[in-house]
Amino acid sequence: MGVHTYIYLGPYVECTHRKMTRTVTMRACTKKECAAHPNKLGKSITGNFCPVCGLQLGDVKFEVPEFISPYDVVDDELAPLSSDDGEGEGGRTFCLCPNDRREGDPADRRGRMTDNEEFALDLRTVDMKAEMDWLSKAFAPELVKLRENYAKVEVKWGLHQYVR
Repeated sequence: MGVHTYIYLGPYVECTHRKMTRTVTMRACTKKECAAHPNKLGKSITGNFCPVCGLQLGDVKFEVPEFISPYDVVDDELAPLSSDDGEGEGGRTFCLCPNDRREGDPADRRGRMTDNEEFALDLRTVDMKAEMDWLSKAFAPELVKLRENYAKVEVKWGLHQYVR
């Protein structure tokens, strides 16, 4: 099994997660300034006393980020290209491309091209707006679902390189 680099060229959907949190309870140090507090350590501690400051452990509630997986929203109709694990201004983002041939698909040259293949494409001949319009129409039901679950959903056109 090897690692392959792929290139996707064409219309895609960029989604930004809503900033959401959920409350979690962990057995941990109750002293907020302690290095073993869940906000700093991020995991439960076993035993009866904190290994850092010596206080008795207790149940501590705190907030953790929560993200909705695109697979829970659109199954496999749109496949992930990339994700931004950081917290940008608008929240965490990820990109999806068509994973399903739909009527009127303008992109015969689009797809996954491995790093072992050579290709050339004169982008002056590509109607990027028409391809974005096609994606918006062909995947309209999926875009509705995405807009119900994410803060921002935009159809864009571009090049993505990813590794599998």
